[in-house]
Amino acid sequence: MKRHRASAATRIAALSTAFALICLTVYFIVIGLDNADKLASVLSALTGLTALALTWHTMRRPTEPPPPTPSGKTPDKAPAAPVRTTSKREGGTVHNVISGSVHGPAFQGHDFTGPITIGRAPDPIPQPPPPAPEGPAPAR
Repeated sequence: MKRHRASAATRIAALSTAFALICLTVYFIVIGLDNADKLASVLSALTGLTALALTWHTMRRPTEPPPPTPSGKTPDKAPAAPVRTTSKREGGTVHNVISGSVHGPAFQGHDFTGPITIGRAPDPIPQPPPPAPEGPAPAR
């Protein structure tokens, strides 16, 4: 199993948090239980307000635009015309309509038989040369 190492920023944040907790614990022991309780209430309220502000800021941050398609257009500006396919196989008629934003290949099917290749076909397997005919070599 491969272990991922924490980044330097993650390690610094963890060490800073541990150091702050140790310092607060020592400070609370020095000032007494009653004063520590009052100070902890104020710190908890400030922490809650900070978390609320960060959540609001994160929700209001604009999202990244989608990556451009091969044609250079962004997907939200791509034409929304439906893709129509018609198949007349085994005497039946099938009409498929795919509408909306379709990014990449769309596969629909029922009762597939035989080998199916999606994407580029594999390179053909080289065949060995035919065996030489047996018997005496023809005279020249």
